Amino acid sequence: FLSFSAVTYKDISNAKYTDEIDLLPPPLLHAVLMQVVANGGTDFLRPYDMSRCSPRVFWSMVKAFGPDVENTLKKLVPNADWDSLATRKRTKSKKALENERQARLAKR
Repeated sequence: FLSFSAVTYKDISNAKYTDEIDLLPPPLLHAVLMQVVANGGTDFLRPYDMSRCSPRVFWSMVKAFGPDVENTLKKLVPNADWDSLATRKRTKSKKALENERQARLAKR
């Protein structure tokens, strides 16, 4: 069953915030993470992205398993592609996208 917890954290400007989060129990948390992987949402598993996308899942992990979110994720979801998650997400420039488009057209 759900429990509530107050979490206090600092943002990049060192401002302090406190939120009340309804925590997921570990079995439900594990099921949610497995479902994310099954549906191809592995970008969500990056700790920074998870903390912004779903504070509930992020803080449930921290409260249940400690602050080492990355290693906890590797234990809970061993079948995720951890090599791709270890690098930062890169966005291609307009020029790079245009070059790829032109290369595809040239192959036709």
